[in-house]
Amino acid sequence: MPSTPEDAQKEREHFASILRSFDLYAQYALGHLRACLGAFHALPAEQRRLLEAVGYKDRLRTMEDAVRANEKVVRGIREEGTGFLQGMEEEEEEERELEKFARLGCGHDHSDGGHSHSHSHDHSHNHSNSHDALSLPEGMFTSDRSEAGIAAALERMQQQQAQAQHGDDHGHDHSDPSHSHSHSSHPHTSSPSPSSNALPPASQMDKLLSTLKQFVRDWSAEGAPERESSYGPLLRAVDERFGSRSDEEKLQTKILLPGAGLGRLAFEVARRGYAAQGNEFSYFMLLSSFFVLNRTDSPNAHTLFPYLHSASNHPSARSSQLKAITVPDVLPAAYLGPGAERPTDFSLVAGEFLEVYGGEEEGGEWDAVVCCFWLDTAKNIVDYLRTIKHVLKPGGLFINLGPLLWHWENNTEGESSIELTLEELKALVKEMGFRIEEEKTVQATYTGNPESMLKYVYDAAFWVAVKE
Repeated sequence: MPSTPEDAQKEREHFASILRSFDLYAQYALGHLRACLGAFHALPAEQRRLLEAVGYKDRLRTMEDAVRANEKVVRGIREEGTGFLQGMEEEEEEERELEKFARLGCGHDHSDGGHSHSHSHDHSHNHSNSHDALSLPEGMFTSDRSEAGIAAALERMQQQQAQAQHGDDHGHDHSDPSHSHSHSSHPHTSSPSPSSNALPPASQMDKLLSTLKQFVRDWSAEGAPERESSYGPLLRAVDERFGSRSDEEKLQTKILLPGAGLGRLAFEVARRGYAAQGNEFSYFMLLSSFFVLNRTDSPNAHTLFPYLHSASNHPSARSSQLKAITVPDVLPAAYLGPGAERPTDFSLVAGEFLEVYGGEEEGGEWDAVVCCFWLDTAKNIVDYLRTIKHVLKPGGLFINLGPLLWHWENNTEGESSIELTLEELKALVKEMGFRIEEEKTVQATYTGNPESMLKYVYDAAFWVAVKE
């Protein structure tokens, strides 16, 4: 991904900023609770008595316990970042060495791309990096842990939100379509230095909170109905086309899943015996998927309160805002590890889809590309479709399910983007050399709280198309 040492340094700084979001989660969440408590104590005594009588103050105390429970999971996810950041530093060092050899005329021919270093890291289920404590320069995090210091830090974070030039690109947040989507043109734009006192933009904290809700969708028993509505049609389409193949043939059937998120759909494809590879660009998703796939030793090992951070549209605290969710509902290692009943081929690759799969080596390599709530992350949908066609074998399948909540529409960075209607998109799919064999509308939700007083339901477009 980074083509120059400067790009690599900017990406490392961007990633360090994301890690700060994880480190500051508890401060952020507890700071919000303190603000709520401050508002409560500012009320007249009679109003405080009324609110205490209906349980408001007790709910705030319980919310603090929920923050502590979330923090345990957030810290576990954050620890995975050590290996990622170390890997970036090692790649930077290697690039510098190669550059030095080239200047010295040591005979390293880079013209064939043999020394390219894209960030297409394979984070498969058996990935085994060492994860020592992260060592970064002092001053990276706020040093004042008092309430006043935390409040000041949070205020600086909010001020930075308007100035932030990048977020974690292509975040798959379809959970609230009424909200605007702030996107960056690329994660290598200006970012705070890891050695500065800068705090991560509040938009990154929003992405972290959204990732917590993604755990419900992908890895909880409560998320099963949502997975059935979104993943069920896709998995059935795969089985209808390839399910009659022998186990050996299925392992040779390569299925690519861009926008893999926390990896559950790719996991389900691999669990059915196919060779599944997920592709994901968001560091929040990559760290979290690695955590649940590789750092979990029993089902329902982790407890989360995913709806804690919004106070709106809850019918009750116990059934909604403070509802505890345990993850994962299944143990991935039982199906993907050495003790699995049958061989599996499963991997997650980090990187931007067009960059990772646009090269000649990926041409005609895949039997199917399966997309779920992903096509609308395109800045230029023509590029997405061209790359999908490029990677597919002749007769390969392009299976899609999702809405058209174009993520770059009305972005604040002035980036141009192409937004099509569904009618235009399906016409474009055909124009670019696909034959749509099956299509329908599927009602689906995205990281929705089933107990909420407000629900968003998409009439998602589903199709199975064949590369002609």
